Amino acid sequence: MILAVAVANDVVGWILLGLVVGIAESAEFAWTDLAITIAGVALFLGFALTHGQQLTDRLLRAVATSAPTATSPVFVIVVLVLAAGALTQWMGVEAVLGAFIAGLIIGRSQWRDERALRTVDTLAHGLLAPVFFATAGLRIDLGVFTDPTVATWSVIIVLVASVTKFIGAITGARVGGLPRTEGLALGAALNARGALEIVIASIGLGLGVLNDASYGAIVVMAVLTSVSAPPLIRLALAGWEGTPEEQARLRTEEENRSRVVLSDRPPLLVTRGQPPSIAAAQLLDLCWPTRHPVTVITSATYAELSPIRGVLHDRPIRLIERPTEEIGAETSRQANKGHGAVILGLTDRADGPVLSPFVEDILASSSRPVILIRKERMSGHRLPKAFGRALVPVSGSMNSRAALEIASMMSSQLGTALTLVHVDSTPAFIGRGALDRMSCIAEPLLHQARDLAIGAGARGVATHSVTSESVSAELARLSVELESDVVVVGTTTRRLNNRLHLGPAATYLLEICPATVVVVVTPRGWTGVHTP
Repeated sequence: MILAVAVANDVVGWILLGLVVGIAESAEFAWTDLAITIAGVALFLGFALTHGQQLTDRLLRAVATSAPTATSPVFVIVVLVLAAGALTQWMGVEAVLGAFIAGLIIGRSQWRDERALRTVDTLAHGLLAPVFFATAGLRIDLGVFTDPTVATWSVIIVLVASVTKFIGAITGARVGGLPRTEGLALGAALNARGALEIVIASIGLGLGVLNDASYGAIVVMAVLTSVSAPPLIRLALAGWEGTPEEQARLRTEEENRSRVVLSDRPPLLVTRGQPPSIAAAQLLDLCWPTRHPVTVITSATYAELSPIRGVLHDRPIRLIERPTEEIGAETSRQANKGHGAVILGLTDRADGPVLSPFVEDILASSSRPVILIRKERMSGHRLPKAFGRALVPVSGSMNSRAALEIASMMSSQLGTALTLVHVDSTPAFIGRGALDRMSCIAEPLLHQARDLAIGAGARGVATHSVTSESVSAELARLSVELESDVVVVGTTTRRLNNRLHLGPAATYLLEICPATVVVVVTPRGWTGVHTP
């Protein structure tokens, strides 16, 4: 809330600054010139936040999907910011307004490159900002504060600025129905004047609107209010845990930070137009919010995509057509340029290897998680109607966490009942003491997994712990015994006889289990959606 209000405050501040500068630079004041400037700023803001956002998204997407070097996104960001600043400067409004709005629309774009933003941020904080503030400090003549009049007016400016900011923030909080504690915290945080006020003071000094005394008073006000903000916020929020809505927001943010597979990056659906791709599209539609667009990579010779379009009808779809032999390379390129997980359906290969060469190519080339789905063998129900009960193996590994994330999202959307099972692979001759120790391991794992699932919105979560010499066979047996409609298992790839292998559990389930099987394959070294 503080950030949102501060952004709105800065937008108004930049606009007013531009208008004041325009008036100050005019030979004589004219209401018509002021009206033209205001209209120009309004048109610029309207265009930037609508068509400008669309153009920025297209440009960043083009760079993300075809940039030949890592520096290209940085170059594009810098050019966009400078171009917007030049445009507002040409309009007679201060260039910082254009740069500020450019930063807003770049930050809102789902195609933004986080590494490029970090590079720009490092450059700004490591070089540009220190140089700016040092330059601003060098312009201050501390000798002006020896004048009692200047010192008195400096104190008055600090007090008036702080009191009016607190009054405005607390009044706004009361009108918005916020608790008194939050109103005080908002006042303390929003009272911090930093870059905006120093920019205003520097421009005013350069234009001759401010003299050394008024410039020094404004800079001192900005410094004092910024330094006092952190202790005042801590004092205002001492012992305050926030409203239930705020606590829910914090839990959601923590969950998003700890996600393994699901992210705000657009997912990739790989298809050759075959029926299993419908199940893959349905799984994608369940797990990713409807606002997320989908990139569909398909072979030109298997372009019967109308069923998939029907499943994804609420989402923007970007279609990339490639020959079958090029789909693996194209998937790798797209995954490396800003996309998220890759989803594809498996054809039931009862008389052949579980993974076709086509699927192996996708797994071998993708740097992102790959979600494979093989439809159930026992009925012709559509996927969402069949997901009444799900079985999810739990081991405490990152692979297990990835599978739990997908199953939990499925449960939150459909009400699927989850059974979390931990299988101890134990020889039959093992002693009772060892079994007790294993039980001590299984219980915390299942408890933690259950908390994670419920925190993600899963409903009807049960836990189950068993001991068996064969994890694969036990999972297949449990899926039948519990009448599971779907089994969600996590794994990673490994090489066996020069072929990719999904591990014994995932391979056995794909070969034997009659229910739908979802295999979440995470790359080696994967630590979550923030992995570079």
